[in-house]
Amino acid sequence: IRKNPAYIELLKGVVNFAKLNNQYTILEGVETQADLKVAQDLGIDCVQGYLFKEEFISVWNTKN
Repeated sequence: IRKNPAYIELLKGVVNFAKLNNQYTILEGVETQADLKVAQDLGIDCVQGYLFKEEFISVWNTKN
């Protein structure tokens, strides 16, 4: 996405298609705050990635 901004336009179309069909969207590979901002701007429903590693580990450790 950072190297080719046209991908944002493609993602907008995919997200719009999903929303029109009552489907959720998930963006994987969210590694930085900038990636998260892109997901938020696009209206992505769920994200996952390295950015959340420490929080995941913390939650996981409290469950065990």
